[in-house]
Formats: sequence, C-alpha cells, structure tokens
Amino acid sequence: MPASAQLHKLLDEVPEEQLGFLHRVIAGLLADPFALMLASAPLDDEPYPEHQRIEDAESIAEAERGETTPHEQILQEFGLL
Repeated sequence: MPASAQLHKLLDEVPEEQLGFLHRVIAGLLADPFALMLASAPLDDEPYPEHQRIEDAESIAEAERGETTPHEQILQEFGLL
C-alpha cells in the first residue's frame, strides 16, 4: 500500500476533534525544512555506554543541586561580555 494511502487510512481513524492539531503539526513540518528533517531523521541506534550514563546522571544531579556556572560568568570568561 502506498504511503499516501496508509496516511489517509490513519487520518480516517483520528477523532474529528484532533484533526486540527494534526493539521497544524503537518503544516508546521512542511513550513520548516529543519523541523521536517528532524522529524524524519532515523532514531539514534548508537549504544549508550554505562560510563556515559554515569556521567550524565552526575551532571543532572549537579544541576539539581544548583552547582552550575551562570551563563554570564561563562561569557565573561571568554571575553564575550
């Protein structure tokens, strides 16, 4: 079955009150090439190594504790302010 026929079949199953939302999503994707590219990009299939999970968890915990560097300070350090 062609993709357009599959899409029409799916649209026939969408409740009427949700069609406006789908219209806005599709129109938005068509109006923004970058958004369309992101929406159609393949899923990331790279493994998520344990060391990266640990580092990410530590970074999130630091941010939750407020142990971050203010944006203005970083800009000053790089001479951008």
